[in-house]
Amino acid sequence: MKRNADATRAAILDAAERVFLRHGFSAASLSDIAKEASVTKSLIHHHFHSKQGLWEAVKERRFIPYAERQLEMMQGAPASAELVRTSFGAFFQYLRDNPELVRILAWVFLEGQDEEAYVPLDKRLMTAAAEKFREGQEAGTIRKDLDPRFVLFVFVGLVQHWFQDQAHFRRSFDIPDGADLNDAYHQAALDIFLRGVRARP
Repeated sequence: MKRNADATRAAILDAAERVFLRHGFSAASLSDIAKEASVTKSLIHHHFHSKQGLWEAVKERRFIPYAERQLEMMQGAPASAELVRTSFGAFFQYLRDNPELVRILAWVFLEGQDEEAYVPLDKRLMTAAAEKFREGQEAGTIRKDLDPRFVLFVFVGLVQHWFQDQAHFRRSFDIPDGADLNDAYHQAALDIFLRGVRARP
């Protein structure tokens, strides 16, 4: 019985994600999601209580595995260039492998959703990462004249914007869609970031 309930919940989440990614949260309807999942709206309410609850579950399913890995990576690790390199690579690879999360983040931004729209673990991860940069400043590995919160947001922006607006780059420089630029961008962005935030001798 539990297996059937888990399978139904997963099917609803899959369908909801497809509908939310097509229309955004505001324009998506439970009727559309129920039709996509071949279930009744009452079954959606049974598992998720509301459209908002379903949206939260969709975001959490995509974001939590990444956030938990990053938090685990930071625990006990010294604030070093190697940690930044590893963390940057993990975030880059996760967005590369999960274009759905990129589109979810874009919808959250486009619809101007408030703080409640973000996964609670996101704030914990952001706070922990900013604290790591602050530790690096105290250890003398990261420039002390930079606000660690801004350092973190530049870190996030360098990765996230690439996957949200790569088409703009391709159009600007007449690069065909088939050319894989991810590795080259990853290396360039990481080099720019590390050179910019490292403490000067």
